[in-house]
Amino acid sequence: MSSRRAIPWTLAMAYCGFLIAGRGSRSLDQNTISEAVVGAVLGFLLAFLFTLRAKRKQSELEHSAKSWIRLSMPH
Repeated sequence: MSSRRAIPWTLAMAYCGFLIAGRGSRSLDQNTISEAVVGAVLGFLLAFLFTLRAKRKQSELEHSAKSWIRLSMPH
């Protein structure tokens, strides 16, 4: 998986989990930490899914380009 996708998504979703906990930086308790961890896991999974989607799309583009080239070549 591409780290340029994994790192921003993981950090962003961990921060969202921290914000969902609604406690702010003054109260760093178990609930806040667990929400940040859940957010980080979700961010990692999103990055993984988007990476798979990008690879699949690239593969489809390559396949369609090859078939277009094959059709445009004279027999």
